Amino acid sequence: MKRLVFISDLDGTILYSGYPSETCVEYRGTEEITYMTSKAYSLFNKLLEGNNFYFIPCTLRSIEQTSRISFIKEGKAEWIICDNGFSIYRNGVLDMDWDCLMRKEVNAYPNEEVYQKLVFFASAHHSNCRVKDNRFAFFTLIFKESEVAFQYFPEVVNMIGNSTYKFDLQGRKLYIVPNFLDKSLAVSYLMRNFSNSRVVTAGDSSVDARFIQYGDVVLLPKHAKIMNASAVRTENEKIKAGEDIIKMVFREYQRTLSSE
Repeated sequence: MKRLVFISDLDGTILYSGYPSETCVEYRGTEEITYMTSKAYSLFNKLLEGNNFYFIPCTLRSIEQTSRISFIKEGKAEWIICDNGFSIYRNGVLDMDWDCLMRKEVNAYPNEEVYQKLVFFASAHHSNCRVKDNRFAFFTLIFKESEVAFQYFPEVVNMIGNSTYKFDLQGRKLYIVPNFLDKSLAVSYLMRNFSNSRVVTAGDSSVDARFIQYGDVVLLPKHAKIMNASAVRTENEKIKAGEDIIKMVFREYQRTLSSE
């Protein structure tokens, strides 16, 4: 039987913050973090229970952050791509072959120097931001507000002053990432496990632009910041776009089953 593989970004694609009237799918302690509509949540759980359906989260998040999400905590994602492609986990265990390849790549970058610059910047603006690292592969400056992040964005780029890094501003978070590191590397590596599979990809931001090209079907929320000539865009924005994406994946799954 042919398999359907759904490789998707999480935040801003199928998960959304700021919707307390919808179904919460992630808690930090007792604090509600992200949501799906009740319809999206119900359909997605049907998919996750389906035969020959594979969901692969593909995210900037760390494994700790990713594992807070209910259906991931419940073990419904065999493979997880974290840290913008730097880390791959299978059944919660880090793929060490992939990790060795990625470590060799990142060791060529002056990450220690960049980190020290970011720590200095954060200490000088302690009331406005903090710095976070993802397994020391890349760094995030997290500002109190998106307006503050936008204000300081040029200063941070100028401070790093290194063309071997790329900068991605998403709301109040500014990501500083070595040029080589991309989600598409991990997706390409995993594709060897999914011959004779139909692949659906979904994402919304610049860090998703390359990996979504691996999809036979590419889905973008209406609010997505990226372009893809072959992509299908949702009719709705924000959390309703997440519902649209799950509905389209569900229809694709049904078509895959009926084609056997």
